[in-house]
Amino acid sequence: MVNTESEEKQSNFFLQLKFEKHKNRIRIFTKILLAIYFCGFVNYKITNGVIFLISKNGFFEETLRAFLHACLAFLVIFFLFPKKLPEELLRRKKNGFRFGMKVAVGFPLCLFLPSAALNLYYGANLSLFIPSTANVISLVLLSLSAAIEEEVVCRFLLFERLSQVFGIVISFAVQLFFFVILHMTEHGMSLTKFILLSITSLLFVVLYKRTQSLLVVMTMHFSYDFFLMLIFGGFLGDTHFVGFIGNALLGEMYSNYIKLVLVIMFIGYLIISNRRINNEEFGKTNVII
Repeated sequence: MVNTESEEKQSNFFLQLKFEKHKNRIRIFTKILLAIYFCGFVNYKITNGVIFLISKNGFFEETLRAFLHACLAFLVIFFLFPKKLPEELLRRKKNGFRFGMKVAVGFPLCLFLPSAALNLYYGANLSLFIPSTANVISLVLLSLSAAIEEEVVCRFLLFERLSQVFGIVISFAVQLFFFVILHMTEHGMSLTKFILLSITSLLFVVLYKRTQSLLVVMTMHFSYDFFLMLIFGGFLGDTHFVGFIGNALLGEMYSNYIKLVLVIMFIGYLIISNRRINNEEFGKTNVII
């Protein structure tokens, strides 16, 4: 009799636990859907309305629109996840955060400096112009906007939060889809650009898992866009920047291959180092137990 009651209580406990787990998943998924709606359609309407009222400078109009859109997206997701988002931003994993911040600034330079040398070798033009203050401010704000919005939406919302509902594989595919859509132009997307975006997205996800810090991934994204535009120029959103070095056809092709190989190697290093750290932590836990 006692055993029957004990088994019944245990069964009820596990049923309650399973129910709470499903309820939590539904709550997270509902918040994600709300965030996508408000970060997309509603945010777009509000941003355009505000820019129409306050912007009198055509040069900064696109910059202000992008920055305001990123800030509103951040606020929406912060409102829906008031505890989890600050936790992901402010987390300081032992050795992970310091390592991550060094990588976030240094790795983009390791990608772009060899690319710049290759382009110069194959005949690209070197421009020694000094960017105006307005150009620098615009570049900083646009790079910051992309880092905030894309990392909070793609990596935090659609990867970290969605993985609590559907698992890592599906959440990675969903965040990659949105990441590609955000970089889609009116001319579509080439296969090369799609591959580079996919590998870049994987890099950000792996770095996020390795450091467990959203701030590190944001810093990497900012420095990647900033140094890319500063050195090579190009379009960031709809705004065009003139870089120090133009792209030569062969130089750009070979530099893309080099960047692809370096990023894949670095992803492999992050995965291996993350497993090593997890094994060390698991070993320490067993010793304590």
